[in-house]
Amino acid sequence: MKFANDLMPSEMNHSNAMLHNSACLPVILMPDISGSMRGEPMQKLEEALGSFREDVMRIPETRARMDIAVIAYNSSPHLITEFTDMDHWEAPTLTAGGLTETAEAMQFALDYMDEYRRTLNEAGIPVYRPIIVHISDGASTSSEDDTQQALARIHARMRATGGTNKLKLWNFSTCDDEECLRALKQYSPFTIKVENRCYADVFNWLADSFERISDSTLVVSENGEYVETKQIPPPLPQNLTFVEEFNR
Repeated sequence: MKFANDLMPSEMNHSNAMLHNSACLPVILMPDISGSMRGEPMQKLEEALGSFREDVMRIPETRARMDIAVIAYNSSPHLITEFTDMDHWEAPTLTAGGLTETAEAMQFALDYMDEYRRTLNEAGIPVYRPIIVHISDGASTSSEDDTQQALARIHARMRATGGTNKLKLWNFSTCDDEECLRALKQYSPFTIKVENRCYADVFNWLADSFERISDSTLVVSENGEYVETKQIPPPLPQNLTFVEEFNR
């Protein structure tokens, strides 16, 4: 497997944060493009991605501060679009097929996010807590060993005490199976069930959330790290519900 740091360009593609020396919100969209996404599901996802770009372009703070990348995955992860600002980002065309190797994709996304954050840090750019948005429609086909390794790394990053090491992972799933949702929730307590494959609601909510984050203030903590002030997330629309803890 080629890791993200092998694919990172020597210079950043485009970044308003770099250009204007302002705070940056790095976001990776990580959609599942396995075989079960063929046809209507993929069409809905691509339409929602296009609308998402239009929505963000109407939000000045988010447009200025968010840098975005897309890592789609099936039997392996694929770097579809490198990190770039919203002025230069275009919603990608995706092709479905293959398995659902979630653990490998998580590791790949972490590598790529780490590399990008290091680049921002070296340039002296203040960084909001990075966010990986994982969108899945079925159970992972990753081995137990690979899953446990990915889980350990994700959990360590979500619990990190240093602001520069912390990470947010947001899961969205259209899966109806309880075991599938339980497995996904292992990665992050922030796991949302998406009814009727309503990806439009997912990306509307994401645009609202990113607006609130990018409008928040970054303050310097006692140890010299940037920490964002807390913001109340927008309410979930009707087709999105948090996955609660399961009774065992």
